Amino acid sequence: MDCCWTVKKKESEKMDVPPTTLTEKDDMDDQEFMVWLYNHYEERMLRTAKKYCRDAFLWEEILQESFLRLLSRIPKLRALKEGERVGYLTVTVRNTAFTLLRKQAKERGWCVSLETGALPVEGCLPEEWVIQRERWNTLAAVWPQLAPTERFLLEGRYFQQRSDRELSDDLGCGANSIRMMMTRARRHVQRLMRREGEDQAAEQQK
Repeated sequence: MDCCWTVKKKESEKMDVPPTTLTEKDDMDDQEFMVWLYNHYEERMLRTAKKYCRDAFLWEEILQESFLRLLSRIPKLRALKEGERVGYLTVTVRNTAFTLLRKQAKERGWCVSLETGALPVEGCLPEEWVIQRERWNTLAAVWPQLAPTERFLLEGRYFQQRSDRELSDDLGCGANSIRMMMTRARRHVQRLMRREGEDQAAEQQK
């Protein structure tokens, strides 16, 4: 990706735009405002990118993608108070980092299937930990929405490593029934996690 904002940053050196004057930023046009935003928050946003991604080759792309996302949010960014703006930018960079890391992981075959329920293992790459931590955080958020039987089955299978026979003995049904119930429970939790992810993305865009 071309470093469009790096170019604009250099152009800003020719502008009489105070990079840190909050009281005058309301008089800037959109381009001047985004130049001010870049100059004022670039270092903080870069620290956030480094926090969630160890790959130095992705840091600049994360910042560029983040600023592209922010182009459609200029009115909101103008209206936010300083602390709120910092939080908004932090979330934007974090979500952008997650998106790019998921894309990279998929391309390299790192993604852990929700069907397997595999947990992070020692020695995996830092980016894998970020992706898996995000996934398990989402699972924790939707866990209370599952029915008690669904939670019992998923806990038994993926956290306690129990067999279909052991689960069927506890629930008083056949092993074939357990497999069908497990399939429905997995599909249900996947739907909930997708919806949770969409809700989080929509909330971030408000």
